[in-house]
Amino acid sequence: MKTNSSLEPALHIMLLLAAAPAGRELAAHDLADFHELRRSTLAKVLQQLGAAGLVAGSAGRYGGYQLTRRPAEISVYQVAAAIEGVEPSFHCHEIRRNGPCAGAKGDYSPRCAIAQAMDAATLAWRRALEDVSIADLLQTTGDTTAPAIQQKTKDWFVEHLRN
Repeated sequence: MKTNSSLEPALHIMLLLAAAPAGRELAAHDLADFHELRRSTLAKVLQQLGAAGLVAGSAGRYGGYQLTRRPAEISVYQVAAAIEGVEPSFHCHEIRRNGPCAGAKGDYSPRCAIAQAMDAATLAWRRALEDVSIADLLQTTGDTTAPAIQQKTKDWFVEHLRN
């Protein structure tokens, strides 16, 4: 399935915030710099995540962002829905009723076979993302990241965490 280009940065930002100690925040510009994201992109992502109630920010020179819930309570689908919305990716326009079949007598099924297949795929995608939490992603990332990269990330946190 095609996703919005902001979904990847959103998920990486959620992982950084999930890795921060409870009660500690990360500044927006630091979050942008970590993955070399444009600050305007990050601002939009943080606005969408905030509107969905997934992150909260504090104002001021020393303000920053943190998760609103524990990482285990936030699914990847919730992040995707915050960035992409909840509209299905396929919209049936009932073209089966056009052409030589236009005005034909007989009943059509409420949803054509194509729309039913696409609906099933959308539901499967949603369920798969609902089954993975930010905590799950964080664990997998920790399990699959080289020790040197883990250390660089820990060092970065020491320099950038806010109270």
